[in-house]
Amino acid sequence: MPFNVIVFNQPWFVEELRELGHRVVSVGRFNPKAFDVFLDKVVTPVEDVLLQMPSGFEPDCIVYHDDSWPIAVTGLENLQIPKIFYSVDAHHHWRWHGHFGALFDLVLVALKDYLVKFHPFCPQVEWFPLWAPIEMVPEKEKTIDVCFRGNLNPNLHPLRVEFFEKLQKLITVDVKQGPYTKDFPRSKIVINEAVKDDVNFRIFEAVASSALLITPAIANGLNELFAPGEELVLYEKGNVQDACDKIKYYLEHEEERQRIADSGFRRVQACHSVKKRTEQLAMFMEKITLGQRPTQWFSAAYVYAYAGGMLAKTEEKVCALKVLKAGIASLGASLQQKEQLLDNWQVVAISLAVSMLGLGKIEEALELTSKLHNEFPEDEILTIGLLNVLQKKGDMATAEAVAQEMSSKPAELLQAVPDLINKLMI
Repeated sequence: MPFNVIVFNQPWFVEELRELGHRVVSVGRFNPKAFDVFLDKVVTPVEDVLLQMPSGFEPDCIVYHDDSWPIAVTGLENLQIPKIFYSVDAHHHWRWHGHFGALFDLVLVALKDYLVKFHPFCPQVEWFPLWAPIEMVPEKEKTIDVCFRGNLNPNLHPLRVEFFEKLQKLITVDVKQGPYTKDFPRSKIVINEAVKDDVNFRIFEAVASSALLITPAIANGLNELFAPGEELVLYEKGNVQDACDKIKYYLEHEEERQRIADSGFRRVQACHSVKKRTEQLAMFMEKITLGQRPTQWFSAAYVYAYAGGMLAKTEEKVCALKVLKAGIASLGASLQQKEQLLDNWQVVAISLAVSMLGLGKIEEALELTSKLHNEFPEDEILTIGLLNVLQKKGDMATAEAVAQEMSSKPAELLQAVPDLINKLMI
């Protein structure tokens, strides 16, 4: 059955879903040429996005792709539309991704070992590995012996840079930062390096190019996606000498290298092509229904506290304020509806208040912390949050009175508040 689908943040599967007969509108920020609907703000209310849909387009499903940035929209928790979240960079963002997933009816996770991080919040979680994003045409003549293409920024990936510096002292490797599409098909071997055990796109891109992939022995389902020794080759993670030895061996054993590369290529075509992943996504879309989301308001507050705090440190002050206000409203809804609060839920309130202070919104921070302190007068964390706001406001008389109610050593408590606050932030 054809669906009306909104796809956020990435162009993944948009054209392929259209080829299957679905009506798809892509929505994203940062690159106006990449999307049907361009968001000119860092964060946009989802209600504003819906107003930009084509005439007669009533969405049956929303697919929200991870773009490794904080949230692109607010208000997803209010929509009674089946929603799918695809978490790709859980190895970097699993803490807030887990809470963000609580706003959705289905969460797809690229890295298998991180499924457990989502279970406490999300009603349904499935493994959905990456794929070969384009169909490659292997070159018969391999003019590059060993190749790596990827991000070599030492500030972002110091261990990767160090690994290749050491490897290049042992053997010649063509290491560059840039696109792979011309070079992988011309390479006998692609050597991979994985950040935090990421089963990255490079794995699928290399194998789809009919190069022999030599990649770290990591978890996250890699051995279920490809057969080691048959469809790719593993080296001990971080072991430069082992990687060098494997490269030398397969450069000297061309027939064996070609056999493994061909087997890997066939595996990608059969199981890990963009067409295959699109079919799997379409099956999920057909089965998804509105589910119970028991922590959605608290989780929304967590996500807004995190995103608002990040934005408050940038030039996007107006946007940060809107996100933080959404977080305060969501936390209030969670308490009003008596959601099951998670351990240390108070840190969300603390983070919202501190970020409000950073924006100069002292009265809003005071209103939040005072209300929570009155509702939970015995909660020490919330009391510390109130003390912090009172100190920032300069109301030392009230701060001292509150501190005396909490501690037999109020002066020491007030002195310790800044350090305690720093430890309580999300």
